[in-house]
Amino acid sequence: MANPEHILTDATSMLDEVWEIDPIIQEARFGNTTQHFTRETFWKGGKLHKKFITKNYTGARATSTLEEDAPTARKIDTTDIPIDESDLRKIGFTIARTMAAQTEVDGSDHAVWDLSAELALQCKEALEEKRNFMLHSDKDLVKAVVDTVYNEDGTTYTSADSQTDAFIKITSGSISSFHPGEVIDVRQISVNGTVRATLQVDDVCHDTVFRGYSIGPGIVVQIHSENSGDADLDLVADGDAHEITGSGELEGGYTAAIDTLCNRSSPGTYFTKNRATVGNFYLIPYGRDYTDSGSATTLNLDQHFGTMADTMGYLFGPGKAARRNSGFKLTSGLVALAPPDLCHEIDRQASETSRRFTREIAGSMDAAKRREIIGVHGWTGSVLLHSNIPPIVVQSEPLAKSGTIRIFEPHTIDFIRLGGRAPTWIAAPGQPRWHVRRNVSTGNLTSIIEASGFVIEAPFCDQPRLWYSMEGLKSSLS
Repeated sequence: MANPEHILTDATSMLDEVWEIDPIIQEARFGNTTQHFTRETFWKGGKLHKKFITKNYTGARATSTLEEDAPTARKIDTTDIPIDESDLRKIGFTIARTMAAQTEVDGSDHAVWDLSAELALQCKEALEEKRNFMLHSDKDLVKAVVDTVYNEDGTTYTSADSQTDAFIKITSGSISSFHPGEVIDVRQISVNGTVRATLQVDDVCHDTVFRGYSIGPGIVVQIHSENSGDADLDLVADGDAHEITGSGELEGGYTAAIDTLCNRSSPGTYFTKNRATVGNFYLIPYGRDYTDSGSATTLNLDQHFGTMADTMGYLFGPGKAARRNSGFKLTSGLVALAPPDLCHEIDRQASETSRRFTREIAGSMDAAKRREIIGVHGWTGSVLLHSNIPPIVVQSEPLAKSGTIRIFEPHTIDFIRLGGRAPTWIAAPGQPRWHVRRNVSTGNLTSIIEASGFVIEAPFCDQPRLWYSMEGLKSSLS
């Protein structure tokens, strides 16, 4: 007969072997944009007003009559842009744990990690990623557009089979904005707001190849239990245009998104100002869409960045000087945000074939020079140099929309915040952030402990002309 003490000792040793291994997170968080925006203004209530000088003094006159009277005075025009509370957006979250789960990992020699601390850390990381995603989204907070629907194993989807799971190839977005376990809505674009299906993401494929089929990037999904749309995915696969958003994130008016700011063909309203009105052209960034017959154009650094440098040479240098004269503490560099594949293409062409740009690697600069150019701790990218414009810091941003490059003066963005950058935890005065959840039906206490928090903010660009946007580009490897 086995000795119970030996069995207990063996079981304890087994637990030690298992639980001494820290759990490894399999999904990365993304978002490299907001680190470049260091300005913030705190909301005080009512309305916040931003003043623009839209017409400088233009009264200097030349004359050959040396005793002529002084010229007529010309006024300086200013424009007031009010920022309403409705322009701000709330990013909220709730985290929860059961008392049993907490007991299993707390106060024991076999404890893996502090569950509460892990939950709090992950929700802050999720909030920061959402903050970066919203910058790169459009006014409807669309994550991507459905390209093609396949079976979950990558084979051809058969319509009318009433399938509840599938692989969805995405386009017009970033695969980095999707994570396993996330709940999403698929909406019919032609009928804005109509949710076709609520789905759960089970797997994410960042590559163009999924299980041997060239159908990526995309997501494996299934109908979620909270679905109130169609019972299957047949209509999502019917060829009609569909877009994907986070579940319940029906927007329709997020004017602070970069896509809204950089929309040149249908500029619309930016913080109460109709940019299509004559005299408001200064609110529309310059740029080019290089899409050719519906297809992206291979990036040519000298041509595409050269066109930008020829145009923005009139603005970037003088614009930075004007901001410095107005008391802004500026770094010397601009930022070029692009998806990783385009950043690699920029670096390759700058080091191998470019005749208009030279490239310097951050690792070859001393710390003082890196701070002067960009001021972001730990940045390790490359810098493009051109005689017309300030140095351009190339920043990879996985959340950037595919095929897009945005070049900008980073100090033009001012985050308007009701509260701080860090989340505000919902708690009664003097009480801890964690509280016991009650059953919604009976009102009885449950064994679930939860905490909720939020931030309220919106990024505001106070000089859109110091932005330049390129769309419809691809790398030479695409």
